[in-house]
Amino acid sequence: MRIFRRFLCVALLVMIASTGQSADSLKIVSAPVDFGFRRCDNRVVDTIILHSICNPEAVDKFSLESIQAILKQYKVSSHYVILRDGGICRLVEEKDVAYHAGRSRLPVSPFRRELNGTSIGIELVCDPEGQPTEAQYEAAVKLVRDIKSRHEIKHVFGHEDVAPGRKTDPWGFDWGRFRITLDQEPTVNNP
Repeated sequence: MRIFRRFLCVALLVMIASTGQSADSLKIVSAPVDFGFRRCDNRVVDTIILHSICNPEAVDKFSLESIQAILKQYKVSSHYVILRDGGICRLVEEKDVAYHAGRSRLPVSPFRRELNGTSIGIELVCDPEGQPTEAQYEAAVKLVRDIKSRHEIKHVFGHEDVAPGRKTDPWGFDWGRFRITLDQEPTVNNP
């Protein structure tokens, strides 16, 4: 069954890519995992944490299947994965607590710890020597805007910001570019 779900997710991504649908519409493919989270019905989310991930031991270190395999190996997960082509997959429902931040601390007041319970995690598929693709930057901006439409988000940080000295991701991420694009009002040419 799990293999069928993975195949279905990949097939849906291919179908979406081939339909020529408008770039300003947000497409999220469900690719649920059964590990790395706990169910929760009433949590308050105010933070988004961006991560990077790849599976260097896999044949295709950037494939969704290899990403899910390495997450499972460590018994962790994020809510979303943004693939190299900009495809967005939801692994864990936003209402649930995904284990993505680990030992973490908000770097601004109120300096709270253990951020999994109050944050949404987004993985950008990338290797440590690389950087996100143009499609990933566009998808990240759209996804963060979409999440902000449902939650009162006060903070968007990298994993390195909330776990300094322990984590270095998101790798090769241009925060200035991301924040400028995120803060621009969406238009027809800049959704």
